[in-house]
Amino acid sequence: MAIITLNNRATNRSDTATSGQVFTATSATAADFQDAAAGITSACQFRLTADKTGNADITSSFEVPDTDGYGGIGSAVTESSGIFTFPSTGIYLIHLQATIALCQGGDTTANLLLKTTTDNSTYATATKAVAGELAANGSPQMSVYGQFMFDVTNTSTHKVKLATSSFQSSQSPVTTLKSDTDGNVTSITFLRLGDT
Repeated sequence: MAIITLNNRATNRSDTATSGQVFTATSATAADFQDAAAGITSACQFRLTADKTGNADITSSFEVPDTDGYGGIGSAVTESSGIFTFPSTGIYLIHLQATIALCQGGDTTANLLLKTTTDNSTYATATKAVAGELAANGSPQMSVYGQFMFDVTNTSTHKVKLATSSFQSSQSPVTTLKSDTDGNVTSITFLRLGDT
């Protein structure tokens, strides 16, 4: 098989040429040409701007970063009432980062959950980022991380949201998911890696 480059575009031909023949542009069909891989075509981020306590879906207080030179790529994921909707089908890497202040009292864990749906209705936990401590005093703050690769085959049905679980509220101070409007204390990042 010969690989021939025309104007920086490569085409594979299985034909065998005879002596004296040349390959011309008019002998290539449209099927001989394909778009070059585009790399990452969508990248965006959201951060939490208000602290959250208790165990629940996180339905508010998200913003696209607007400080420190933030930049995204291509069409962005959108958010409404805590539900994230994808701009196009594809394989997305979703990365979570959070700071959690644990309640005092010891033997405590707290979780930030990434929940996914493929039917726009039933959500299941795809990733759990866990903070924990065994000390009986103090109120430690921990940074937790999680990630998940989500195959978005239909933008109408495939969505994600964040939730908290195992947050303690019986002692003071209560377990708190921390936030900041001037920096990424708790955030979610979406990278479209390629086609589904």
